[in-house]
Amino acid sequence: MASALTDRQWLLFLSVLPDVGRKTLRHVLERQQVRRETPAEILSLPDEVLRDEYRLPPRALRALREERAARLEEVARLDAHLTRCGVRWLSFQDAAYPTALEAMPEPPAMLFLYGNHALLDGLTVALLGSHTISAEGLQELERLAESLMAQGLTPIVSATQPAYQCALLCAVRTSAPYILALDRGLLRAFGDDLRKEPLKQARIWQAEFDPARALADQPVPPPRRLARLKRQVPRRADRLPRRRSDCRRGAPRRLHRATVPRTAPARAHGLCDGPSDQTPCQGNRPDT
Repeated sequence: MASALTDRQWLLFLSVLPDVGRKTLRHVLERQQVRRETPAEILSLPDEVLRDEYRLPPRALRALREERAARLEEVARLDAHLTRCGVRWLSFQDAAYPTALEAMPEPPAMLFLYGNHALLDGLTVALLGSHTISAEGLQELERLAESLMAQGLTPIVSATQPAYQCALLCAVRTSAPYILALDRGLLRAFGDDLRKEPLKQARIWQAEFDPARALADQPVPPPRRLARLKRQVPRRADRLPRRRSDCRRGAPRRLHRATVPRTAPARAHGLCDGPSDQTPCQGNRPDT
């Protein structure tokens, strides 16, 4: 199969290699473009070239030597299954790679997308809340999410903790479109048939994820859990930036910070230009 790997299968193959992270994956694809080598030619290179030129880590080199056939079989199964389920994956070199993500300091080298891809071309907003958010703050976040969705903005949501789940529940309850940033692999989140609603609380309104109305995205590789994201969000509301920028079609994603003191409800403090530095995601392959 190695001699006949398509570009899509090559991306899958790289994504299942151990210790191939965001920078390594990007470097491999960039070096491949410079050297103009096919996947089969790369896989036939000696270890020292793969180590020095392509910067593959030791465990990835060992997997290429000892587990290549098993990895290729895994890629064949994943390719067939994910394609059958309507999942799309692309690298930063793809013409369809979201423009807004390219403005990030370290954009994902690869994305898995499942659902309505057109949502990436519209106006989007992400609501962030402190992990110590109060009940009053959650109510304020819910009102804010409903207001923004009524204005035509698509919320970027997560299912990881109450503050991030708030906008997701609002969107599901009102049958509004949303973009779900996954904290785990696609198959773990949605089940093998990619139909299960990943957030248990949302199953009151929908038992199955609707790919015609929503979009799930999983970066490969992802940020290191939400801890990094939480450290970037100030706890005190008075430390938030107060710049405002008009939303316009085609502009990068707007990050709406709505952090909450422990005893006070959330308030909107302004829109910050540009995408968030970290998308609340985790999981380094679609079946993990």
